[in-house]
Amino acid sequence: MAKKNPNEANLGVGAALGLCVGMSLGLLTDNIGLWLPLGLAMGTGIALLVSNATDKGDGDDTGKGEGGKR
Repeated sequence: MAKKNPNEANLGVGAALGLCVGMSLGLLTDNIGLWLPLGLAMGTGIALLVSNATDKGDGDDTGKGEGGKR
């Protein structure tokens, strides 16, 4: 069996958490049809952002490098 990519695990966790948040907000506002897909989309998007930020490793997202020159 092939080894799984850690980013795939982050995506699954983000989707699951987003579904939980979306379901909770949907129950609170009595509009599950709106909040369930929104929660899924937000959870997946946040998981992708987190996985991309950890892939870079340096924390510098300006793209300028050390001296600020391109």
